[in-house]
Amino acid sequence: MPVKTLLVVLFFTFLNSNAANAVDLRFSGFGDVIYGVRSDDPADRDEAAAFAEFGPDAIPFNAQEGFTITGIDFVVIADMTEEFTFLAELNFQTLRGETNEIETDMERIFINYEFSEAINLQAGLYFTPVGYHNRFLYSRAWLMNSIQIADLFEEELNLAPTHSIGANVHGTIHFDNGHAMRYIFGIANGRGEDPVQAKYARDEDDNVEYTWLLEWVVPMFNESRLGISGWFDKVEGVFVPEFGDVISIDDPGAQQLRMDETGFNAYLVIRTHHIEVLAEYVLSGREDTTGLLDKNQYDMTGFTFEVSYRAMAGQLHPYIRYDVIEFEDPGGDPWLSLREDGGNYEKVYLMETEALMVGLAYDLNAHARVKVEYVKNNKGARREDAFAIQFAYGF
Repeated sequence: MPVKTLLVVLFFTFLNSNAANAVDLRFSGFGDVIYGVRSDDPADRDEAAAFAEFGPDAIPFNAQEGFTITGIDFVVIADMTEEFTFLAELNFQTLRGETNEIETDMERIFINYEFSEAINLQAGLYFTPVGYHNRFLYSRAWLMNSIQIADLFEEELNLAPTHSIGANVHGTIHFDNGHAMRYIFGIANGRGEDPVQAKYARDEDDNVEYTWLLEWVVPMFNESRLGISGWFDKVEGVFVPEFGDVISIDDPGAQQLRMDETGFNAYLVIRTHHIEVLAEYVLSGREDTTGLLDKNQYDMTGFTFEVSYRAMAGQLHPYIRYDVIEFEDPGGDPWLSLREDGGNYEKVYLMETEALMVGLAYDLNAHARVKVEYVKNNKGARREDAFAIQFAYGF
């Protein structure tokens, strides 16, 4: 039986087991359907040509055209005691490039023990505790105003780490004025042989990922917050000099790539009775530790900003969003651009992003939201203009 099929069987067996009935279970799900159309001309012809020849997929991720079922996400939480909780999240998602396949992903599977509200211990597979989008909005179109998660937090790119296998300590410290400070400090397996892989069972390279997050919560409408976070890791692979080149790990001339990766994230969430602002910034750098590369440091910056207005008693949400991703060198860098398959390493071309989105989100009821959105791409391989309609739901 394939591993992914076994995971599905175990997931739903757990839901129906007698053992599961002995504890308190909470079950939820999220999903969406999109219809999109786009113009013929790419935002940047040179980027589009480079991506078509050397990109990680024949089609840029999340390039909406026709009907798309992004997928459906199931979450089960078992409250075994008041302090001890188990969570599992299974995602049936459509691959977001050229391939029309549905992939089964175990997004999260962890245990959490609450010593107090100020001290919790979590261990397993969880969303990397960096920033806001990755922790709260990934696979959650129903909770978003705009249609698609930013490329900055897209797991098919993993420009910043999205999933970690390890442990963290987290908690909330309350103050008399209603404010609160939240923290997370984590240690986990290092990133995989390329950015989109994860080390679920072993970390034979002994590369450890360290993460940290500090968040100030302000008692405004629905908890406004200001946070900073970051990560540090040692990443490894094979040095591939040119886009499109493929080098096997078994090649006698293969040169091992080693880099120190450091990332910083800052975010701001403001929620009032009428206005919502969501801004997040990421700066990451990879430093060559072998002396193999042309220069010592490779940086990437990314930013997403969205402002929306709550009209009709909070049922209608007109919004505008702006996304940017920039690489120091065209096409990415020596490690972010790596893709490994069966011991073969290829250097792919990663496109930059500059996109403006304008749209409306309307809450049909407490469980369903419909959205219409126009996208203007000013950079990258995507088409210059796109329009999409989404029906998103959660239960």
